[in-house]
Amino acid sequence: MKTNSIKFSAYYVLCYALAFIVYISLSLYMTELGYSPLLLATMLSVTSGLLLLFRFVTPKLIDGGSCHKAMAVSTVMSLLGAAVFFLIPGISPAKAVCYTVLGIGGYQIQMGLTDSWVMKTMETDPEMDYGKVRSFGSIAYAVTAVVYGWALNRFGLGIAFWSILILEILQFGVTVTIPDDRRQGADVGHRNIWGAVLRKPSFFLFVLCYLLPSSIYALMDNYMPVLILERGGTSFHAGLSSFVMASIEFVFLMFYTKVANRIGTRNTLVLGMIGYFFKAVIISLMPTPTAIIAACVTQMISFCLFIPSVVRYIQETNAPEEAASAYSLLQVIDSVFSTIVANPAAGVLKEKLGTGWMLSLFGILSAVSGVAFWLLTRNGIPGTHGRQDPQRQVSS
Repeated sequence: MKTNSIKFSAYYVLCYALAFIVYISLSLYMTELGYSPLLLATMLSVTSGLLLLFRFVTPKLIDGGSCHKAMAVSTVMSLLGAAVFFLIPGISPAKAVCYTVLGIGGYQIQMGLTDSWVMKTMETDPEMDYGKVRSFGSIAYAVTAVVYGWALNRFGLGIAFWSILILEILQFGVTVTIPDDRRQGADVGHRNIWGAVLRKPSFFLFVLCYLLPSSIYALMDNYMPVLILERGGTSFHAGLSSFVMASIEFVFLMFYTKVANRIGTRNTLVLGMIGYFFKAVIISLMPTPTAIIAACVTQMISFCLFIPSVVRYIQETNAPEEAASAYSLLQVIDSVFSTIVANPAAGVLKEKLGTGWMLSLFGILSAVSGVAFWLLTRNGIPGTHGRQDPQRQVSS
């Protein structure tokens, strides 16, 4: 692996380790501390709102060469929020809000930069393989999930802040070594680029079919630990389920590019959307934590096909100078939908029907989106004259 690939691989390793500890474990923290399910759902909506706000800023940070400054600010935010939540005794909504806004908010800035930063670097370093680089994040997430889940079970929540402190410092040390040059033409307004992207039939159609699969992707991460606890599991079982899924990601993402080159980005995208239906329904039907963990094998037909296909589709249907902005716009729209529709609906459905039924319903909607996208693009992607890769030649 070349230098930039190694640096980004390390960035993904640390960022995805923090993903489990800072963000994914929120439901575990709040459930074990005794916070209400309604407050948890509210905090998840707050995280979506914050992510929306940060995604408006991300393109300017990327194009303006301000990623290093953003990492410094976000590191301080995350550590401050974690200190308030874990080091101050007692529980209160104020502490939960502080952790959500500062702790998770700071982390969201760090995660939000990853893919766009990679896409900008690939403009001058096209030999970088996104699938392979991203796979190292998956294995880090896997190891962190099982080790941290065991450690929480063994030592309690007292280890949380110190784990976050160590990983945040390491991550900042890695990211300051990654190239962060100002992009040529960065003075062009992103609203103008976003307007041009939105007028593309290929992008508009994709957005309509992307939102529901993206919602079940996020909800599975947030509510699977809750489902495991409801079926008699512990934080260790939750960590082990994440270990299994992320290990599967590590293996299959290594080969994603070859698969997508062979069957096409459109087909892998559709298969991933439909795969989330099978994942949600099968996992929701499992009666025990052990069975849920075994059912996590469905990660190979959902996440492993869907997530890298999103990045690849954006790159294929937009000019290189527009791709990062198009991806940021997609994330903004996704955050709006999550904040206004998906998370509130999930909270209501969970209360009325239970966690399993709620996830299954979102899984069905994901499959409907996948079938719709396949039917609407069966004669070629609109605006690309029937070609799947109009902007670049994908390397094998």
